[in-house]
Amino acid sequence: MKIECLKEIITLEKLGNFLEAADSLYMSQSSLSRHVQRAENELGISLFDRTTRKLTVSDEGMIWMPYMKEIVSVYDEFMKNLGLQVHENPVELVIGHSLQALAPYKITALLGKFEQECADIRIVSFETIREENGFENNFDFAFVREIKGKEAPGFHRLCIDEDMLVAILPKDHPLAGAEQVTLEQLKYEEFVLTEKKRFLSNLCLSEFEKAGFDPNVVYSGIHGRNLIDMLIEEKCCSLLLKKAAQYLYGDFVAVVDLVPRIPIQINLIWPKRPLNDPALRFVQFAENFFGRKREE
Repeated sequence: MKIECLKEIITLEKLGNFLEAADSLYMSQSSLSRHVQRAENELGISLFDRTTRKLTVSDEGMIWMPYMKEIVSVYDEFMKNLGLQVHENPVELVIGHSLQALAPYKITALLGKFEQECADIRIVSFETIREENGFENNFDFAFVREIKGKEAPGFHRLCIDEDMLVAILPKDHPLAGAEQVTLEQLKYEEFVLTEKKRFLSNLCLSEFEKAGFDPNVVYSGIHGRNLIDMLIEEKCCSLLLKKAAQYLYGDFVAVVDLVPRIPIQINLIWPKRPLNDPALRFVQFAENFFGRKREE
């Protein structure tokens, strides 16, 4: 078993959630799941209890986990003492994001590759930020959702992907099999939306207003999984971004395109100030990775 796999298992144990662990490791959920399953097959045990909503360490995992942590600790100390860690004091970049998921936009792949190829630069923070606060946090970079023509002022940006708003319906909804729907067709539905006064909620309410009606919002919350659970149990509808919804919830709900199309840009942004060398290298790396050029 590789040391990297042990580190992945320890991260999963710490965060208790495949999505959060995968994001923090800059890898996809599917890759992390395969690595953990391979380790469990090799050990002949189940390290985690997957029967509950929150992932927990199994009884057998509780026995193995201290040994795994000790092995990783000894390995890191061994590497340090041998001087095999080439960059003792890497330059740090602070990065934030406002996305429900990173993998569908290839952000985890970008960050993982960047850390491999630029070992002298370390990403020290990858925290959730709020677009409606004007990106007031002190980040070097941020991955955010924006509407073209309504971008936040004071930032350079690189558009890394496009997405669009879609209807999220229970699989047994009469419109679940449709290729596309209008908001007018959902006028009399009950809705669950993201937390009030957040980017996505504000966008949805704006689109409802354009469609000429006030939605019947029965629940608002920050956690997407809670929204989906309520949507399924109470036969409600929601509006989310297509790529994130398909990645996170595609197995549980119907994702139906809206017409007219409501496009969203996924942008990498940074303040309009001179870039130091590490920041410039990150921008150039992102440009090459996504095959796109920044907007000045």
